[in-house]
Order: sequence, then C-alpha cells, then structure tokens
Amino acid sequence: MTTYYRMTAKLLSPLIVQKKRQSSSPQTLKYLPGSTLRGALAASYLRGGKSVEDEAFHTLFLDNPVHFCNLLPGAAPDKASKILPLTTISCKREPGFDKHGVFDTLAATAASRIGNVPPDKTLWKCPHSTCGEDMKPFSGFWNENFTAPVRFDPDVRVQRHTGIDRTTGTVANSMFFMTQSISDYYKLPDQDEDLYSRQYLSGKLFLDEKQLGYLTPLIENSVFAGADRTRGFGEMKLSLTPTDESEHPVRSLENIEAWNSVFTAKLSELFSSKDNALEQGVYFSVKLESHAVLVDRFLRPVSEIEAFRHPEILPITKITATETIRGWQAAMGLAKPDDIGLSMGSVFLFRYTGNTIDPLKQLLKPLLINGIGLRKEQGFGQLSICDPIHIKERI
Repeated sequence: MTTYYRMTAKLLSPLIVQKKRQSSSPQTLKYLPGSTLRGALAASYLRGGKSVEDEAFHTLFLDNPVHFCNLLPGAAPDKASKILPLTTISCKREPGFDKHGVFDTLAATAASRIGNVPPDKTLWKCPHSTCGEDMKPFSGFWNENFTAPVRFDPDVRVQRHTGIDRTTGTVANSMFFMTQSISDYYKLPDQDEDLYSRQYLSGKLFLDEKQLGYLTPLIENSVFAGADRTRGFGEMKLSLTPTDESEHPVRSLENIEAWNSVFTAKLSELFSSKDNALEQGVYFSVKLESHAVLVDRFLRPVSEIEAFRHPEILPITKITATETIRGWQAAMGLAKPDDIGLSMGSVFLFRYTGNTIDPLKQLLKPLLINGIGLRKEQGFGQLSICDPIHIKERI
C-alpha cells in the first residue's frame, strides 16, 4: 500500500545544478532534478558507513526503488508548484499573470490540425486594451491557483572568481570564472522594505511503509546536493508530509468527462462557421510534469507515448520540445551517457472512441502512479492529465 507524500527541501545554502558540463557554461537549473536528489540521498546513506548490500539501500534505490520526484521552487513549504505547459503564451512586452495575462493555445492548435481550420492569427496578438503586441511562449513554474496565479522564479546569484598564481600569490593572468546558483533566500514581492524569506523546493512522490521507514531517518540530518558541495553549496533540510486526498494524481481521472465537455465546447466555437464537423469521442490531454526518456524497441529516441498506441485512442496533436538529459555517476566518477528526451511541459492531445470511459481510466491509472519511459526512479516520465489551464480563456 503506497501513500502520496510531499517532499520539501529548505535550502540552507545556495544550490548549483549545472545545465551543462562545460565550465564555460555556468548556468544552473532552477529546480532540483529527481536524479540529483536520488544521488544525494544515496551518497548520504553510504557516507554514514553503511553498505550497498544493506536491505535499506536495496529498498530505496535498487529493488522496486522509490521514484524520486523533481523538487520545484515555491513560496512556502505547503505551496507546491507545477510546470506551465508549452501551450501557454503571454504578451511580448508585458508578460505575466499580473500584467497582460496568460493564454492557452491547445484548443486552437487542435482545431487547425483536426479539420483544415486555418490558425487563428488573432490568438498571437495581445488582446489587452490597445496593446496588440505579439504573443510569445510563457514558461516556468506556477502555483496552479486560477484566482490568484503566481509564477515562481527563484532568485539566482552569480559569483565571480579569479585564479591565484601559486608563485606570486596574486591574481593569475587569464583565469576568471563564474558560478551561478539558486539563492537560499528570495526577496518578498510587493514590499516597501527589503524583506527576505527562505527558498523552498517541493515535489510529490509515492512511498510504501517500508520505504518510508528507511527514508525518514535518512533525512533527519542535512543533505548536500548538486555541484561545489565542498565549498558549502547545496545544503538542504528535507521533510516529508502526507498530502491531502484531493492531491492524489488518480483523482484527476474523475474530471475527464467534465474537462472533455468544456474543451469540446471550445473546439466547437472554432468550428462554428466552418464546414467541418467535430468528431465524437472523449478528448483528454497529457502533460509531462518532468522530462521523459522515451525509446522504441531498438532503444532509439521517440516522441510518441507507447502506452497510448491503442485502437480506441487516436492522437490529435502534440506540442513538444526535446531535451538533452545529462547526469553524473558518483560511484564511478564518470559522466552518465546523454539521453535525448522530451521536455517537461510537453503536451499531447488524444481522442478516446470507446463506448465506456472505464477502460480509459484503467489504462491511465498506473501511468499516473508509475510514469512512462526509462529512468522513472530518477524522476523522469511523470505526467498529469486534463490540465485545467487548457480550458480557461485567460489566466
């Protein structure tokens, strides 16, 4: 029996998770990947004088391992965030929820693919007052609150360093480098004074009682993750709390019919003056909450989800981006082979043509719990269905 938990990391020092291996590219990711979290916990376990042969190590990392999640930035321990889908756009000049608003393009994209409907060019012009500027993709993390939407963008600090000449003890010629990191504090918005708060990262994962029993003592002390740990970077305090029943990913299966009803109404509006008829069925969307490593039987990268190759599930459209997935194998002191995957935020739209909805829900349930593709234990392949943002006119 597994339970859904929220894992929260309170940053005690700046965090560096490098985007690329080259030292000339010091940019950091703005979240903590599940693969880095998993490696940090495994290293913390082994530094305690324990062995990879222990039952606890096998339970957490090897035999039916925990699927560690990405930890995304948020404003407080109990305020988790989610990735915005690649279908969201906002004004080029005044982007944001609190400015000219955020809009979703999935319905318009689907309409243009289904029945030779020309793309709605007005969708790519800002409708705010007399603005009329171009609309551009709007990405990042947000609180998924439609009444008070907030985009989370953690503060990033840049430190400059010089090399020291060992002979003279002065600054060495042509040796200058920088490090970029997520700050352990962030400035509170809309404050007259300079007030700061701790930076929190959080995510959700499934644990059974045995895994919980082994993981709880492992996070009692501080954990170090990311790069430059010997310089004091990457220290964090992890905690686990059970989530509300309403947050369980399987609960989203209850909303498929309602989501389909609103989404098909949006599609029908785009078809209203056309000679095309909207084909019947249950439309549902799939969004990648983390990068996904999808391969065919020859281990070649693909952009299709194998689980949805079903005679009653028809692909309508997809909005995806590719990502080079890198990693580091600490035990061997070597870089992991690069994988080509689909980026988090990628969106797929399908139409289900079955007579009853139950078979579809039975198909989706294990995918929501276990994920898709390879390296799921490192946080890859997590997904959600029927994101409410696709059926909103404006956020």
